[in-house]
Amino acid sequence: LSVCVCVCVFSLGLKLLLREPQPDHKLGQTPAWELLRAENQFVPEGRGPAPDGAMTRAVVKEPWHMAVVGRLDKESRGLLLMTQDGVLARRVIGTKDVWKRYVVEVDRDASAEQVKRLNGSMNLDGVKLKRMVVKQDAEDKKVLGFELREGRKHQIRRCCSKVGLKVVDLFRTRIGPWDVEGLPEGKWRLLTRQEVDLLS
Repeated sequence: LSVCVCVCVFSLGLKLLLREPQPDHKLGQTPAWELLRAENQFVPEGRGPAPDGAMTRAVVKEPWHMAVVGRLDKESRGLLLMTQDGVLARRVIGTKDVWKRYVVEVDRDASAEQVKRLNGSMNLDGVKLKRMVVKQDAEDKKVLGFELREGRKHQIRRCCSKVGLKVVDLFRTRIGPWDVEGLPEGKWRLLTRQEVDLLS
């Protein structure tokens, strides 16, 4: 079992392939596993056990075995969970019990009514969405925190558009029990067994 957590900043227009083993550079596509380079690994000092050396070497040597669990569109950034464990992947994306958190900046101050509508009943493509939890930042009314249990294509962007807001930045901060706290952008690290078990 290999599980790593990776947070990266994607330039606008970057096409990140989630599972394909080989890039198509003519199309400007980059496979996600290319992010798993030794020089990009983050090892927190004085926090928890040291990374498993054998597992680290295995991931770096053959990173194409790692698949992204939960996509990010090319205009978004933030937390990526990558694993070769299909059972864990299905638990994350195959149920409605795993919450994801996002920090979203919109193009104008959101009104109380717009925030209320985002927290209410919404539909996309004729399908009723599970309720989202949306909170406005106390200091910056352009910043909204989203929590949701499903991830329909461009869900946050499309829901914001429905209430008259345009997303200018979307950063995923958390998937289930795992978050980006302390992990610099552009870096990745292995989850410990204790961290993996937090999902159960």
